[in-house]
Amino acid sequence: MYTKSSDSHLCSGVDTHGILLFRTLIGKVFGSIGSVGGGLALGKEGPLVHTGACIASLLGQVRT
Repeated sequence: MYTKSSDSHLCSGVDTHGILLFRTLIGKVFGSIGSVGGGLALGKEGPLVHTGACIASLLGQVRT
């Protein structure tokens, strides 16, 4: 079952405010580090896809 913040929802082009924020990126990075450090298995794709989407969103918002 997909939730509102799932990757497929984000990739479908639906505009969801407040999901791809800088604090989400920081939380995802430190959460992934802490989980792997604690011995949990995260999988390859999930955290990397969402982290990449956060970075791409932030780069797209940069004003030149």
